[in-house]
Amino acid sequence: QKKVLENLREVSCDKPLPSPLHEKSLDLLYDYLVVGGMPAAVEEYRNSRSFLSVKREHEILLTTLKEDFRKYATVGETKHLKAVWDLAPYKIGQRVKYSEFGEYRSNAISQAFDILHEAMLLERISPTSRVKPPLIKKEKSAPKILGLDIGLSISQLGLTKDQLKGKLLASDREGGIWEAFVGQEIQ
Repeated sequence: QKKVLENLREVSCDKPLPSPLHEKSLDLLYDYLVVGGMPAAVEEYRNSRSFLSVKREHEILLTTLKEDFRKYATVGETKHLKAVWDLAPYKIGQRVKYSEFGEYRSNAISQAFDILHEAMLLERISPTSRVKPPLIKKEKSAPKILGLDIGLSISQLGLTKDQLKGKLLASDREGGIWEAFVGQEIQ
């Protein structure tokens, strides 16, 4: 890892990373995508180097977050929060229409998004009408979802590191996972 870091400082368009270090860098990136940035998951991985242990830590975190929904909403609203939370990772990189959340009314799902946003668990990313500054939000267009943590999203999708490598190289989810990663990094 130190060798990768040392060489990254000198990378440029004229001087790319040597192939073995590039492969190692990608491997470390996949580790990060699986582990994510939640402190408990990072600490677990640092101590155990086990993705299975990290998965268990993610499950604990996800269960705790869902249990906390009662703190943010009424009993009737928690079912909407759970519907949005459970479906969100599967919508990574796609425009989200509130009507896609089962039998629930669109305004109830919109309110659930508002609550999850206030709890800093999900972010709705609105499309823009321009690709360079100043960016102008398209008010009536369907948003995309950005989750709290890429590792939690990958865990909710049930993907392993090897599966993730395959999906990122040859899948329609490729863009969405990369969008989630970049979105989390610039947030």
